[in-house]
Amino acid sequence: ALEAGDPETAATRLEAGRNLSKDAQGTLDAVIQARALSAREQPERERETRRLREALSQYEAFEQELRRDFAPASWQVVAGNLAQARGLLETFDRKAQEAAEAADGSSQKYLLGARLLGQLGLEQNAVFRLMNAVGERLGGLKALREESRKVAADLDDRQRRADRFFSQYDHVVGPQARESLKAAAEARTQVDRESSEAKPDWPTIRQALSKAAEEYAIAQSQAEADLKVYELLTSEYDRARQKAARVQEFLASHSEDRVAANQRYRIAEEVLNRVGDDSTRVGNEWPRLLEQIGRAHV
Repeated sequence: ALEAGDPETAATRLEAGRNLSKDAQGTLDAVIQARALSAREQPERERETRRLREALSQYEAFEQELRRDFAPASWQVVAGNLAQARGLLETFDRKAQEAAEAADGSSQKYLLGARLLGQLGLEQNAVFRLMNAVGERLGGLKALREESRKVAADLDDRQRRADRFFSQYDHVVGPQARESLKAAAEARTQVDRESSEAKPDWPTIRQALSKAAEEYAIAQSQAEADLKVYELLTSEYDRARQKAARVQEFLASHSEDRVAANQRYRIAEEVLNRVGDDSTRVGNEWPRLLEQIGRAHV
């Protein structure tokens, strides 16, 4: 092109040549790097395969412990992990051999060898995660079992406190608190039943424990609220009775006709008598009686 007096074509062809040279250099660098990586990674991948095979027996023991001590539903999420890990492990020797043959000096397929080793590394990591998930599930269930037993012991204390309070203030506690205590007892019965299984489902048990603890807390709170209203009712009733006695004494000491006052006094006395009778009934509606006392003031 230069001899023909065409510098523009010559420049274009020269640039194309430079680009081809860069591409060739890039390919050469990649091959050199792949050869170095293969030499470094090949033995490491083989060692990792051996480590995984040696570790498999430990994770098989973990799986046996899961099968022996825990409900299948509680570890179903990892039930197939070791089978999948074994399937992958069985292919690693062949894949490592394919990578080694690709990077062999006779074939010099270093890029292919490096790619095969990279894929093998990813699969080895996947096998580790599969096995490790089994160990983590076992550790998690053991921790949950221990936690559940501690919560159950605390629940025993809650139950004793609630039973003692309900027994002490049996005439005060209302129906709503009693229903909550009944629900708590039913939840506790479920906990005892599921805990006695040969292979307890600890996640389910832990949920039942939380429900029982919540029901006991609600029942205790409702019973204490009933007691507070009852104490206020008693105080207000006594105060209303004292006031009624003073009114009665005043009316008795004056002979003049006080029709309206006498009528109002009789109505108040009837209300107080009714409240007095109702307040002796177990678990009555204390807020309603308290409201009636408010209308009985004379």
